[in-house]
Amino acid sequence: MYDELLRAMEQYFDEVKVLKRGARGTVTLVRHRQTGQRYVFRRFDGAADVYRRLLTVSSPYLPRVEEVAESHGRVAALDFPPRKARRMEDLGFLPGQQVTALHTPPFGGITAYQVLDTVIALRDTDASRITLYTLQDEKDDVL
Repeated sequence: MYDELLRAMEQYFDEVKVLKRGARGTVTLVRHRQTGQRYVFRRFDGAADVYRRLLTVSSPYLPRVEEVAESHGRVAALDFPPRKARRMEDLGFLPGQQVTALHTPPFGGITAYQVLDTVIALRDTDASRITLYTLQDEKDDVL
């Protein structure tokens, strides 16, 4: 099953961006060639128990796992990002997209951001899930 999933990934998906690379494995944003739908593909050393449990779970804060395969301690998992993450993509928060904070209230709460030609207000709790890279020095900043 593990090798079949890897073959299917090569046949039907294009890599968009490596999101994380570590000693145990990689997390990659991929796009289905036919539909354009984005998924997260994880390959790592370990156990697939958590991902198998997530196959039956539905939550806006957890990924929707589509496929999980394991072979000799190697795991491959394909999932949709959480619904909230997909909603942020729908609003224009995409990799490489320029985002500008327009107004931040002194005590927090909701901040206005410019994305493309649209001004979007986000709660601090939602904004904290987005990682931005500054243009000047390319350091990680969290909204």
